[in-house]
Amino acid sequence: LNIKTAILDELRDKTIKTMRQQDVVFFQVRSTKPDSDFPMKEYVTSARNVVLFPHIGFTGYHPDLFFLLRETHGVQSPVGRHHSKIVASAYALGLEEKRVAALFNSYIFEQLGYFSEFDRAVIHLSRLMESANLDPSLIPSNRADVFMHTSNHPKASFVAKVAKEVASK
Repeated sequence: LNIKTAILDELRDKTIKTMRQQDVVFFQVRSTKPDSDFPMKEYVTSARNVVLFPHIGFTGYHPDLFFLLRETHGVQSPVGRHHSKIVASAYALGLEEKRVAALFNSYIFEQLGYFSEFDRAVIHLSRLMESANLDPSLIPSNRADVFMHTSNHPKASFVAKVAKEVASK
């Protein structure tokens, strides 16, 4: 008997039972992959009325930003758990600190795909919106219309637009 599997199975069964008793269940879509690690279909089909909404993550404005993890915990930095991929890579490679600032240039950004990240991020979030049966045109396609504070913190105005669309379902 795998204790972890047994606990997860029991939790899943309780969750499904609870979902069947609800009038409406709001369910967050975190992946567009049909076989993601979370058995979404099993949960979604167990409820009478499921309203999907997307995980709002967007790397288009801050392509160098990431969360550095040690085991399962975020490593703290002067700006919380956010880190620069360039700085972390330079550190891991043992680059002298005085050389790191020079890595922030258009050549490196182009090589890392940072200049095309906005378009990729729009496509990814659009797919999440579509998988939640929401209108992807809610996502601003104009780079100047900033709707995120960081890659995982949308502005309240964007959350309100998505919430209004979700509520209309």
